[in-house]
Amino acid sequence: KLIHYETKKTVAFSRGHGEMSEYYLMDFILGLRDFYEVEGVEIGNNLDVLNQNTACLVIAKPDSAFSDASKFIIDQYIMRGGTVLWLLDMVQSNMDSLRTSNYTLGLPFDLNLYDQLFRYGVRINPTLIQDAQCAPIPIQTGNYGNQNKQEFLPWYYYPVIIPKEKHPIVRNLNAIRLQFANTLDTIQTPGVSKTILLTTSELTKVLYAPMRIALNIIEQEPTAEHFNKPNQPVAVLLEGTFRSAFENKIVELSNRPVEKASKSTKMIVVGDGDIAKNLYNPQQENYVPLGLDPRTGIYYGGNKNFLLNAVNYLTSDSWFIPLRSKEFRIRLLDRPRIATEKDKWKIVNTVLPVAWVLLFGLVYNYIRKRRFA
Repeated sequence: KLIHYETKKTVAFSRGHGEMSEYYLMDFILGLRDFYEVEGVEIGNNLDVLNQNTACLVIAKPDSAFSDASKFIIDQYIMRGGTVLWLLDMVQSNMDSLRTSNYTLGLPFDLNLYDQLFRYGVRINPTLIQDAQCAPIPIQTGNYGNQNKQEFLPWYYYPVIIPKEKHPIVRNLNAIRLQFANTLDTIQTPGVSKTILLTTSELTKVLYAPMRIALNIIEQEPTAEHFNKPNQPVAVLLEGTFRSAFENKIVELSNRPVEKASKSTKMIVVGDGDIAKNLYNPQQENYVPLGLDPRTGIYYGGNKNFLLNAVNYLTSDSWFIPLRSKEFRIRLLDRPRIATEKDKWKIVNTVLPVAWVLLFGLVYNYIRKRRFA
């Protein structure tokens, strides 16, 4: 353990809206337990489920709509100074479908949070990002004897984010892998400052749902002509005094007066729920560390550290962040440069060795003839 409090703060994970199972959040949860008490809370009609003991609420990849009662409970928690880490997907997509078919569909779905987030100053768009700076996935490319031949090819829907901002949450972080991420827009709201934490690379493409997700995109080279939406925001920090999403609404859920403006507080919104997902094997009852891709062996260490930094910052425990800010950073290959220069290097790597051998042979024979003439 890194720290021992007499009374630890509590981090709560919301339940009741199809949020990601704790098995797939295990590595994140275990990391939090070094600093906090962690619990799941059913956000239904109980107005007191989120109280002053809840230092941070994490909403991780829900897949069903929030009722007005649930939204009101979260809103009033924020008005009382509560902090929230939103990890949300606005497009439903499924890689499992691609195992049996060459394509699947990306469909928008409504969590009924649009108006609430808009009120706080951010909008998650029903989009999917393609990024030339991305993680590879195994693709069957043919057969080798009686066995399938697999290659690891870039999957543009899995952006790999190299944090560029100087904010303490993301400073010196390693690479972060996202999966089917959405773009964010910030809305001008008085009293609330916005800090973009994570953005995509210079070669980014944005697609609006509904859309067809096909495996054949791996055959396309990312060009500036088509990947022409650079540096798309995918995570943002909001700080300040928020106005209630229920300020001008009639609320029949409670006899208490509605808190219409928050104390000074903060929240972080990420347009991807899978940023927190570790793989889990139910047969062996064990999990793969968050950020590790067991198929390629690549470890995206930024995922877990970003999430822990985010919670530390939201709970005013920022002094823990430097403890994990010094680490080796993955240096990714420059895929656009590879695409433009690959023919040159193919020639260099195939023609030059042969030329050297021929030159050596000519020189050797010339010297040999001179010596024995």
